[in-house]
Amino acid sequence: MDYTKLTNQDLEQLIEQKDVEATCEMADRCLNGTYGVEQNLNRAYQLYHRAESKGSRRAYVGLAYMYENGILFGQNIELAKKYYAMAGVEKTEFAEVQERKKHYVEMESGPREPVRVGADGQVIDRIVNEAMGISDEPVDESRQHLMEMAVSRAQEAAEAARMAAVKAQEAAAAADKAAEYAKKACL
Repeated sequence: MDYTKLTNQDLEQLIEQKDVEATCEMADRCLNGTYGVEQNLNRAYQLYHRAESKGSRRAYVGLAYMYENGILFGQNIELAKKYYAMAGVEKTEFAEVQERKKHYVEMESGPREPVRVGADGQVIDRIVNEAMGISDEPVDESRQHLMEMAVSRAQEAAEAARMAAVKAQEAAAAADKAAEYAKKACL
């Protein structure tokens, strides 16, 4: 069956019958705001999540795309990689890499050197020195170690903040779902 040719009403009926492909099709429509469906990122996430629990590869890709691009939640490349892997998709370049490339171009057009980031995400020493107000003079080992620790802790804090934002968005999505169920129960 070609689900893209079904009406939204037909899809909704199939979703009630727990049809996984219909669920994913409606999630796509909610994500993109297509086929007369108003864009609703919370519903898209909920539908993908429902289909994901049934092992849908299409849902894994939808969730991976949302996490990779920071849609609804903060960008989370690790979760994106996990979902792509679950879908059997081998992806080597992620939105984070695209954003980094964009940043290079923006920085190259300005008066300063481009910000260079290592493959492991560590900021190059020159940037750390600049941020700390240190000139290009050599840095002794103990100070270098302290700077590396500070960068590491900052990255850990940023990741914890991103994860907290993800949890908050998931809680909001769950609250929206509960409100939807409550509304249906009142009808």
